[in-house]
Amino acid sequence: MPPSLFKYATSELSQDAAVCWLIAWADPKHAEADPALHQLGRSLITELFSVAGVEPPASIDRVDVFRQVERADIVVEVGTSHAIVIEDKVYTRQHSGQLDRYREKLRKRYPHRSLALIYLKIGDQSSYDAVTEKGWRPFRRPELIRVLETAEGSTENAIYVDFLRHLRGIEEDVQSFRSLPPEKWSWRAWMGFFMALQNHVSGQWDYVPNPSGGFMGFWWSMGPDGHPYLQLENDLVPERGTRILAAKVEVRDANLRRAIRDGWCRHITARLSDLGFVRPARLGTGRWMTVAVCASYLRTRPDGLIDMDETVRFLHEVGAAVAALEPPEGLPHA
Repeated sequence: MPPSLFKYATSELSQDAAVCWLIAWADPKHAEADPALHQLGRSLITELFSVAGVEPPASIDRVDVFRQVERADIVVEVGTSHAIVIEDKVYTRQHSGQLDRYREKLRKRYPHRSLALIYLKIGDQSSYDAVTEKGWRPFRRPELIRVLETAEGSTENAIYVDFLRHLRGIEEDVQSFRSLPPEKWSWRAWMGFFMALQNHVSGQWDYVPNPSGGFMGFWWSMGPDGHPYLQLENDLVPERGTRILAAKVEVRDANLRRAIRDGWCRHITARLSDLGFVRPARLGTGRWMTVAVCASYLRTRPDGLIDMDETVRFLHEVGAAVAALEPPEGLPHA
């Protein structure tokens, strides 16, 4: 495989440039230079309006693409009546109220245009609820790939071919949890597994930092307030060679942490030992504490690949068992 520009151009600015370049082809003045890229640019604009739920203009007679307008990554002026605003994220996510600020500033800048607000995400994140609540609409890597594929075989433009190959490579890595044994999963494959798991378990996932380098975690709660929540970790426990399922508690009051931690530790290990729960090797004293751990939660088939159905079944069983526990007697309220 030839070297890819996008292996080295990994920043959001580089991606901004590629997206701007693709959309700029939609302008009618480029129709003859490469008809396939021109049509691709127009298809991308149409798809972005559709995702945003905005009726597109009757015709696309002019397209002007700008970067860093009111600090938004990309603004596309389509004719005189519409604009597409793209906040482009690779591996970072929205923060500090930026989506609210950009939306309001751009509405003031373009009071007479219909705005399509797009949150472009080439990487992955656990939830887009906070994005849609702000009036933006996610446009993710798989959707972008599908649009780009409409021009495949019609143009040999090197930038287009390289960008599509780059995006496909990311997608293949994310989906590789289906075709590789867990011990060979990359971080992206773990993201793919956790995203697939969200179809069955109502949880969240993210990178969890810690002094030893951090891990990818997935957590959810099956019980009432004050109950332990469950967390899956992709970190390999050296002495066991497994990834753990942890029962954890959150205790804000430092004076109550030891009593609550120890109470739940004794309670869970005594009542759920048949599910494999044991005392952790070390009991912490922070706000979030592990009170019991279970050996590897992953279930695999004879060929070593993930058995998603059995994994989900086991996690549902564990979740139901933890949710059904009554709090230990005499346990203080967190």
